[in-house]
Amino acid sequence: MYGLVLGRYREQLDVLAENGAQLIRLLKRSDYQNELERNIGRHVPAQFVIVSDKEYDKLDSLKEIASAVSEQLDLQFVITFNDSCQLKACRLSQFLELNYLYTEASIERSFSKQKMRVALGTSAINIDWCMAQDKAELSTFFDHCSTGIVVKPVSGEGSKDVGIVHSREELGAFKVSFPALCEAYVQGQEYSIEAISIGGHHEVVAIAKKQLNPGTMIAEAHIAPAPISDAVIEGITSAMVEALDALGFVNGVSHTEILVDKQGAQDQVKIIESHTRVGGALMTDLVSCTYGVDLIELNALQVLGMDIAPHLHRYKRQKPVVSVLCYKFYHYNDPVLFKDFNLDPFSDFSLTRTKEFVPRGKAIKDVNSVVDRLIGVVAPVHQYKEVDNLLCTMRDAPITTVPDKNNSDIPKVKTVTATRELSNSDPVCQQNIAILGTMRPIHHALKSLGFNLTLIMDRSSMTPAYCCAIYDRVIIVERQDDQLLEDLVEGLHRQKPFASMVCYTDKWQKKALSISKRLDLEYYLNESAVKQSISKHLMRTAIPDKYNPHFQLIDNQEQLYQTVSAVDYDVIVKPISASASRGVTRIPADCEDPASLYGNNEGVYPALLESCILGKEYSVEAFSHKEQHKILCVTEKMVDKANFVETGHRLPAVLDTPDVEEAVSEAVKEVLDSIGHTNGFSHTEVFIHNKDIKVVETHTRLGGDRIPEMLHSVSGMDLFYYWALISVRHIVPAVDSELSEFVANFKTDGFACIMFALPKAQGLSFAGIANKLALLDMPGVINVYDIMPKGHRPEQVHHSFDRTMAIQVKTPCYDKVIQLCETALNQTELLYQYQLS
Repeated sequence: MYGLVLGRYREQLDVLAENGAQLIRLLKRSDYQNELERNIGRHVPAQFVIVSDKEYDKLDSLKEIASAVSEQLDLQFVITFNDSCQLKACRLSQFLELNYLYTEASIERSFSKQKMRVALGTSAINIDWCMAQDKAELSTFFDHCSTGIVVKPVSGEGSKDVGIVHSREELGAFKVSFPALCEAYVQGQEYSIEAISIGGHHEVVAIAKKQLNPGTMIAEAHIAPAPISDAVIEGITSAMVEALDALGFVNGVSHTEILVDKQGAQDQVKIIESHTRVGGALMTDLVSCTYGVDLIELNALQVLGMDIAPHLHRYKRQKPVVSVLCYKFYHYNDPVLFKDFNLDPFSDFSLTRTKEFVPRGKAIKDVNSVVDRLIGVVAPVHQYKEVDNLLCTMRDAPITTVPDKNNSDIPKVKTVTATRELSNSDPVCQQNIAILGTMRPIHHALKSLGFNLTLIMDRSSMTPAYCCAIYDRVIIVERQDDQLLEDLVEGLHRQKPFASMVCYTDKWQKKALSISKRLDLEYYLNESAVKQSISKHLMRTAIPDKYNPHFQLIDNQEQLYQTVSAVDYDVIVKPISASASRGVTRIPADCEDPASLYGNNEGVYPALLESCILGKEYSVEAFSHKEQHKILCVTEKMVDKANFVETGHRLPAVLDTPDVEEAVSEAVKEVLDSIGHTNGFSHTEVFIHNKDIKVVETHTRLGGDRIPEMLHSVSGMDLFYYWALISVRHIVPAVDSELSEFVANFKTDGFACIMFALPKAQGLSFAGIANKLALLDMPGVINVYDIMPKGHRPEQVHHSFDRTMAIQVKTPCYDKVIQLCETALNQTELLYQYQLS
């Protein structure tokens, strides 16, 4: 069963997946970026995640995407668990002729506070209200209400921009956007009700007492079950049922906020608002702790059309446990970053859930709404008299912060930008390009050329940086080789055709070729060159023997053991197609168990076994244009001998003699000819030993590890921009002259070096670079790069992505460039933190 899910992550998605649903997610860029920053974006179950701002805000664009998905997949439902997305999801369901969990009336009346007040009419549960179009109407309503007024946006969530006005002075100072909803201020006790509706019958699941902070009027705690009499429970329940009926609720969970005002001996119940969702910010955890009811599960099962009545019947037999949900807020005078929260003070409580609402290393905001909470905890206290103890513990619990040194106008990164822009009259402008895989600088260059970009990449590679405005659409896939990906891209191509499919990484090249063929699009790289460069075994069989070490294809562990036992020299074993040094293992000649040694580092078969090459390692960047190859630069490599992960690069390298330089140049050109590479950049890795040259591998792309940025710093030429031109040359033939000019004018001035830091704090989560701006101010430092995502727990180094960060420098002196880089690297302050469980 396939389902389309709109909006931010909610735990219901996990339950849907556990019950067999295949999920296609569609959400805004900022929401997915937030998920990634909280380190949950890579773990949310979904076949595809489609991220788009322009399309997300337009129902017609959403319909196009939904049509493309439904053409290829048998969609059974559309759903969202966010207030702001409900109406879109409902209308998409109608468009696809699918049933929706909530009625359109209940969605409109619960999200629009004005429509909710209109629907409640003259009922006693309604609050005196008006729609103020300007300050004069606001002032008139204030005069009408003796107790003060509450001013709030017509629609919204999270108490944002909600204010209470008690005096003329407060009214004059209050900032409000018109039109605004104004309600009479009613003093009393607030409660939250979690309920579930089945066929128009509304079942109360939980009632919690809300405790507000007197300064901000924002909830700092919820206590359940609410310590109230049966008569008050009856009055609250009756008011909720009346409200849900008036708002048009038929099925689904609901979260209703109610105020009970004591009028002498009479309790007056007023409806604050109702929502077509469960309560947020750990409210479902409080319900589970108190009543044993899993609202998340019930909500998800209703979406799947399952009968939840038996589940409710089972839950009713459980006796509630007095429990508390409380929050930690933080008020600051100077900008700070959240570093740590100490749970030791809570040792006397049996916490069932803790949550950090703000990611570590993130700037902490002052308290303006419920979304500014810092920490939340849920715990059973069993007796109401213990509630205050937990609340006091939360208020006093210390948090650790560090000054926000980056909160300034100083640029954090010195960027490389494209050198040419197309006007709107250019025929290429506004054409759609599909990009498979990473390499963001080239994507920026494509955007500067006027293309509309759809980015497709796998979830494991996704970082917050890819949730940026240059992409019109981002599609994150669970599995790169999934046939569903090709089906989805073909469906999108039918809606808005792609002019080209491009790719700039080894990992996605085969898939890019496959999709290009299916869509009948020309691809910028030669198919033979792509296949022979990605497969290390095919490359070995294609290039001249004089550049090869002894090599052999190994199919299994037994063959590996037999081969290693038969030779008296060290060998290298590697997967036949991998990148970033993944799985590359050196096996000594006297190794008794080579299979285990290789198995501890990927251990993928078939594998390529090679004799260990002697000499010093270099990489060579070349440019092929009109079947001619030009060597741009030779780079000296620094490699960790234990795992073959690069720890640094220096360029341009100074080789021993002009004869060696010529030999390297000829070797690279022969290799490129042998695999059929005729168009674009290439990156070839070689060993040089006593003028003997052996090739490690070659790629139909530029080198990684910021080599293009280093080349830019010493040549002034933006290689990413020219790479972008190459990939769209079949669309824009006029760029040929610009590429020829690039070849003729390329030269270097000075020397560059980059060095990488390996993780040293295993078991802790990486929290960033504390002194990034100070490093950028050091003489000769060109850039400081974050590599490891914040929140990642570094363990043993297996490949390039296990490195934490890098520093790039430039100097006129070849002999001093390494020392300059080492000095900067040694002064780097890296942050590591414990994580809450």
